[in-house]
Amino acid sequence: MPIPILDTDSDAFLNLPGGPPPFGSTPNFSHPANLSTPGLAALQFGVATLVVAMRLYTKKVVVKRVLSEDWWLVAAYVVFAGFQVNVFMSEYLPLGVHLWELRVRDAIWHAKIFHISTAIYALVQLPLKLALILQIRRIVLPAHTTQYLPSRSRLLLRWTIDFFIAMNVLFYLTLFLFQWLMCRPLRKAWDFRLIVHIASASINTASDLITMILPQPVIWKLNLQRKRKWGLSAVFLLGGL
Repeated sequence: MPIPILDTDSDAFLNLPGGPPPFGSTPNFSHPANLSTPGLAALQFGVATLVVAMRLYTKKVVVKRVLSEDWWLVAAYVVFAGFQVNVFMSEYLPLGVHLWELRVRDAIWHAKIFHISTAIYALVQLPLKLALILQIRRIVLPAHTTQYLPSRSRLLLRWTIDFFIAMNVLFYLTLFLFQWLMCRPLRKAWDFRLIVHIASASINTASDLITMILPQPVIWKLNLQRKRKWGLSAVFLLGGL
């Protein structure tokens, strides 16, 4: 007797488990075990809002000088605020559910939200990385003095930083465009499969590491006490994280 083939658009197919459950397990579609933490997501957004507000207040009211990196930070925050819509939609799904406790229709929706989140994430990271790198460049290459760094080393460092800025812009714009051009029709990007971008994750990690390492050689050449050098070095390392 032939096995009936279900129409993939039918409710019968879309209500199936997203994957085969382990032996002896019964899928719980109503209240599956999950890793959703909406409170933590709200806290994260609250802390980010507070930090950006403190930065803008300091630059606008105290220092009275808003620089290009501050505007890039504002741009990153605006996109990050929009990104939170996807974050809370993901929390509501909820997050961290075993595939066999997701119906096929829910697994597709999970993949779609993840795909959109990856694209928006690139738009968050681009201005954020620019703000951070421009701030680092302003600190390690101040325009008013060249006493602590030879001119040749200064020029090499400037070229390195500018090259790194260009690479970040190119990578995150490419990542954003890739999300929308990777499949035709676009729906293929999330229907019946979950996509893991190993390459983009690796490049992003490398970008973070380089951002943390860039100011370190200059910090350790400064005419400061060793204790202060350690403190300044730690600030940039934590900022990169």
